[in-house]
Amino acid sequence: MPTVLALLGAPTAALTALTIMYALVPVSCGWQTNAALLACSLIGFVFSVVVTVMAWRQWRARAPSSANVAGNRRFLALVGTCVGAMSALSLLALSIPPLLLSACR
Repeated sequence: MPTVLALLGAPTAALTALTIMYALVPVSCGWQTNAALLACSLIGFVFSVVVTVMAWRQWRARAPSSANVAGNRRFLALVGTCVGAMSALSLLALSIPPLLLSACR
């Protein structure tokens, strides 16, 4: 299950955070603060890091073996770790513009 969360949940969290951040721009401009935008990216980032760590633990727990099924699960856990890490990095990159720019620009 952690592998599926990292493979599908982390990119979905990144795209959802991006969509919600775009929708919150008028609200942030009205409030004259970027706190809502930063909170949205932070929540997605924390989720992505948690599922990435869970997938990484699953990858490290599975010993390499000659069995094909165990090797496939270990490979999927590794891919889930990489996808989760890339999603976490993209969410980290999404939090940079609200830090540097005003929401009303």
